[in-house]
Amino acid sequence: MNFEQLTDAAEKASTEGRLRTARTLYQEGLSRFPEHTLFLGYNLGALLQMSAGDGKGAREAYEKALAGSARSTHLLRAAGLEELEANVCENMMLLSLSFDEYEDWAARLEKRQPENPILRDQRPRVRELRERGHAWYSAMLVTAKSGYDADAAKDPGRYAASASILQLLILNRAGLRVPRDEYRFAVVSYGALAAQACAACALAMTGAGREEDLGECDFVIRQALPLVEEFAAANPADSEAAEALGNMRDALAASGRREESAGPVVINNAVLGQVIRDLGSDDERTADRAYDTVLRVGHLETRVDLISHAARNCAWERTAKRAFSDLLREMGRSGEYTAEQEAGQLEEMVYYGCKVPAIRVSAIEHILGLLEAGKLDKNIDGSQNFLSFVLEKTKDKTSSTVLRAKRILGLS
Repeated sequence: MNFEQLTDAAEKASTEGRLRTARTLYQEGLSRFPEHTLFLGYNLGALLQMSAGDGKGAREAYEKALAGSARSTHLLRAAGLEELEANVCENMMLLSLSFDEYEDWAARLEKRQPENPILRDQRPRVRELRERGHAWYSAMLVTAKSGYDADAAKDPGRYAASASILQLLILNRAGLRVPRDEYRFAVVSYGALAAQACAACALAMTGAGREEDLGECDFVIRQALPLVEEFAAANPADSEAAEALGNMRDALAASGRREESAGPVVINNAVLGQVIRDLGSDDERTADRAYDTVLRVGHLETRVDLISHAARNCAWERTAKRAFSDLLREMGRSGEYTAEQEAGQLEEMVYYGCKVPAIRVSAIEHILGLLEAGKLDKNIDGSQNFLSFVLEKTKDKTSSTVLRAKRILGLS
């Protein structure tokens, strides 16, 4: 299969909802035709973002596309090169992880397509959110919500595009310091949107006269499943999370495909779900075995998230305290976590609570220490929300915790 045949086949598969086939073809193309990295990387990114709800994978594909653009200069006219690069910049604006990154991509787009509608329509609204003091996660939620509507007459139907943004919000919730209610909304919505995106692919298949094959799109749900499972396990009374999780599992059962790796994690989704459940077990040995499995996870971010989950949700004090200590050590020694990301992980314990109350207290004290040391900016939204929460929720208003919070705020 030459380059033209491969790209034609990938585009046809994408249009017909056969996402697995399209993804495989684009990935194959990137390996076989490196001189077309810009074109293939962009199309792979667009597939993952707009059809598969994989914002993380889309960002990686777009970055690879731009990194390889120099190889395409002798294959594309200048106008074609500019257009592809502009498309990447526009889509990366939607997948940005901060106001500054958004503005960087907007500036790059403006140099190539100054009349692009996103610069005229969306950019001013995002800037207004920043000027009004909103955190970046608020801008992400606003953008994600614009892609769907409960009213069928108003529904734009951009389920995967919205899921891509929510996936990034959830994966980066520590660094973004996402509050509890917004995190819950993102998880429940992400699970529902992933199922809707998969259903849209099935409709595309039947609309193209093909037999429905959910194996072509079930990875859209599989990549979302561990994130929804983690939240549901930590919040067993949340009926909406349980419903979203049930719908996702039902869709996967219908696909008949039970095993698929989801990236660099060394344990598959089924094992991951079992580990999360076992960490909350009433049997101490079961919880300990699950935690030992957590420590063997190779992917740093996944390991840290699971250690944090263990500290919050393990009912056995010895294991929970071990997990809290391991969490601080992992984030500190890896060099991959900023003070903001460290605080974000610990704030989940503060806002959601922990089965072992002492862990929540330790999390509060550690964040206060980061603020006192000047490692965290006390004036940003995340710090102000945390300090206000501590002052409001701590029953003993004369405690050292309250006094420390007041001193940081300049109230004493």
